Amino acid sequence: LEVIGCDVTSNSLASAVAQGEGSRLILRDCTLHNGADAGAFAFDGGALVMTGCDVAHNRLSGVAVAQGGEAELRKCRLHHGRASGLYVYKGNNRLRMEDCDVFYNENSGIEVRDETSPVIRNCRFYDGKGIGLFFSSKAGGLVEACRIWGNGGDGVNIDQEAHPVVKKCEINNNKSAGVRIEDNGKGVVEECDIHGNDNA
Repeated sequence: LEVIGCDVTSNSLASAVAQGEGSRLILRDCTLHNGADAGAFAFDGGALVMTGCDVAHNRLSGVAVAQGGEAELRKCRLHHGRASGLYVYKGNNRLRMEDCDVFYNENSGIEVRDETSPVIRNCRFYDGKGIGLFFSSKAGGLVEACRIWGNGGDGVNIDQEAHPVVKKCEINNNKSAGVRIEDNGKGVVEECDIHGNDNA
């Protein structure tokens, strides 16, 4: 199913859902807002492709991916959510994100858990109330050529055996550490510009 240029909201569940193996929802230039759950949700093998979408003011995460879900986001804006901009959890998910803006969310800009390994390139994570990018519970992946600034917590936080590669990123002026690795977190940070953060 392909949906183009629509204004979508929901007063009960997520505004847009891709559920089950073989299901594929394509959203182009849509606005998903003021939903009672996530703005968009891919799970149980469902695939979500979003291009040029604006996702805002949802009760939970802007976009959620779980239980083998797949999401591909390009040139999207995830903002003013009451939870994380993007939440990936319950393992074996696939996420690719490119040239997106994630800002003014109540929790993390993006939270990745449970062995998921996303590819995130050329994105901007800024002015959130929590951590910019949070990797936990053996999550991996690649974060490349992103800008992370002005968040209320750490720019990047890696814990509980998470092991992402953070490469060629600018991590500046966050309210806590630029990069924090704790609780057996691993990870590789290379060729990054890290300065002006409140705690190192």
